[in-house]
Amino acid sequence: PMLFNSYLFIFCFLPIVWAIFHLLKALSITQNSSVYMTLAKGFLVLASLFFYAYWKLIYLPILLGSMLVNYGVVRGILRGRNGGGGQKIQLRVVIAAILWILGQPQTTSLALP
Repeated sequence: PMLFNSYLFIFCFLPIVWAIFHLLKALSITQNSSVYMTLAKGFLVLASLFFYAYWKLIYLPILLGSMLVNYGVVRGILRGRNGGGGQKIQLRVVIAAILWILGQPQTTSLALP
């Protein structure tokens, strides 16, 4: 597995990801275009997904599901800032739901080697 303290992570994965991210970031500055910065952020997300999927592929659906739920909640909270209210309640409910999911036996058994 690729762990944060493994040679594979330190000498291969991290330098490649760091270099590509900073190259895209530099292009966004020199070209005065937000497209490259968006690409840089997307690349970090994909690199992160690859890192976790490299260890155990079964973690990928859990991570993707969590990301989609969090994205949807943030969109709802930001939409609610213009009037409706209830953002704190939404946030608390989603945090509680994610913690509940992570505490389930089938999810905790995934964390065991």
